[in-house]
Amino acid sequence: MEQIKEIIQSIFSDVRANINDSQVLTEKIVFSIVAICVWYWLTHELNKLYDRKISSTKVVNVLISTSNYFFGLVFLVLFSIIWMSVADSVILFLLLIGALALFSIKGLFSNIIVWTMLLRKKYFKIYDRIEIDNNKGIVTKVTPLYFQMMELSNWFEADAPTGRVVRLPNRLLLDKPLFNYNGLLKINWREVEYTIRPDSDWEKAEQILTEISDAYVYELMNGRFANRKEEIKRKMDLFDGKVNPVSIVEVNPIGITLKVRFPVYYTEGTAIKTMLNKQVLQRFRDESEVELVGTKLHITDDET
Repeated sequence: MEQIKEIIQSIFSDVRANINDSQVLTEKIVFSIVAICVWYWLTHELNKLYDRKISSTKVVNVLISTSNYFFGLVFLVLFSIIWMSVADSVILFLLLIGALALFSIKGLFSNIIVWTMLLRKKYFKIYDRIEIDNNKGIVTKVTPLYFQMMELSNWFEADAPTGRVVRLPNRLLLDKPLFNYNGLLKINWREVEYTIRPDSDWEKAEQILTEISDAYVYELMNGRFANRKEEIKRKMDLFDGKVNPVSIVEVNPIGITLKVRFPVYYTEGTAIKTMLNKQVLQRFRDESEVELVGTKLHITDDET
């Protein structure tokens, strides 16, 4: 017990000596200010250099984020070298305790914790397409307190940018479900549907949908995913999934509804639906035995 007391007294004696030695304290403050200025100038100039030399905005954004984190870590180590001693350790420890207490106000500490996980790409990475708390968008920035998205959809049915930027607190990831559109396969499933008249040839209509969707999926798997077929198959085995289109036939009071579900590359859902709709509508138009509900007005004359 006496030894612990002596150690504590020795530490606080060093603290008092360090504070009383104004020359040492002044040197550390000056070095710290110079380090901050160098860090700010270096990151600012590098960011401008990236912007001038690299044409891709996405690459520039990733480089800026990565270099800022790297130089932030370097200068954090530099500060530790400048200030670290037995006495300074006590001061630094007390400051950290105070900072943690401050960050815990209004969930700031939770934001920092989630940020460290985001740096390790535990939830998503830059330019992932995600949806959380009814907000859908493309992640463009991650900070210690919030992540930023370019908003998609909202008042659109299509997955189109609205032009707005959404900033959400990091702690939201601890409380709300997160949907990552390209976290596993970069494949999502979409569906198109058509309602035809009850007296239409629904088998012919289903055949048309099958032919068009099969041709599209064949092109997808032998084009964009030609080198990833085995990988996709293995990952789909995790949830008994398949890339083959699925046809669905439903009967309702106004007619027969035909649906087909198909895979798409996660950024091309709206474009592929539009392409398939055009092809299907053209084929339906050429078939006299297939008629969509509402395309024609039928009048019957019942004589009594």
